[in-house]
Amino acid sequence: MQPSLLRAFVALMVAAAPLATASELPDQAPANPALWHVHGHAGELYLFGSVHLLPPEVVWQKGAVESAIERANVFVFEIPANAMSQLPLAKLVADKGILAKGDSLHAMLTKDEQAELDADCTLAGMSPEMIDHMRPWLAQLALLSSQLEKANARFETGVDVVLQTRVEAEHREVRFLETIDEQTALIIPADPRLELSEFVTELKSFKDEGNAYSAIVAAWESGDVHALEKITDDEFRDEPEARKALIDERNHAWLPKLERMLNENKIFFVAVGEGHLIGPGGVPALLRADGYDVTGP
Repeated sequence: MQPSLLRAFVALMVAAAPLATASELPDQAPANPALWHVHGHAGELYLFGSVHLLPPEVVWQKGAVESAIERANVFVFEIPANAMSQLPLAKLVADKGILAKGDSLHAMLTKDEQAELDADCTLAGMSPEMIDHMRPWLAQLALLSSQLEKANARFETGVDVVLQTRVEAEHREVRFLETIDEQTALIIPADPRLELSEFVTELKSFKDEGNAYSAIVAAWESGDVHALEKITDDEFRDEPEARKALIDERNHAWLPKLERMLNENKIFFVAVGEGHLIGPGGVPALLRADGYDVTGP
């Protein structure tokens, strides 16, 4: 399971710690994330790369991004990120996240892998007993959640939740590119052997997750699409099939939906994971290849 998708799934499933109040947050200059603008036959699209979890102090609803939000009539997200979206995810955990009675995660691992898991639990601030009843995919999610929380990554202040909450309060139209079931189907390998193998692989790189997250946020804040592209390439370098399923195929599935929007006489603000917008296989490049006028970084 790739870290990029895990970060997105953490944002869907895990409630973070209480937010700091405004008086507790340090002053920080506004971020300047990348923004693309697409002109169609009748409509327009703004394409904005989301970071699904963000530190509370990051300010991004400013400048060109805020102007685009103000202009937009319709807001488009990957999936719902509100309280109601948690219900099917809670059921998923209950139905497919817990090992059978009498089984344990440690018993599925070699002695060296058990030691690696225990070390990762310590790094994440968890006891191994907390996740020993979980299936590998859910245990990895729990580890990453705890690690990202230590890096001050918050679901409540991620782009998706903040923007969806704002525009719904303003009674503006909201649409989605996928269902929760479609996205969660990407998370859990059908083959238990593959699920365990991926878990063991990620155990070895877990200690670097905090640094990877910090690098993503820094590149996103500065609008450095080349740095984001390199980070994404590095994450998927040894797993091209994972990239195909998690990024490329979804981009191509979204393309006709976005092109239909460009035939509507409306202005759309589309916020999807930043990895979907960068590089030659990103949505802006695909729209450009189909003859649309795309401006941006």
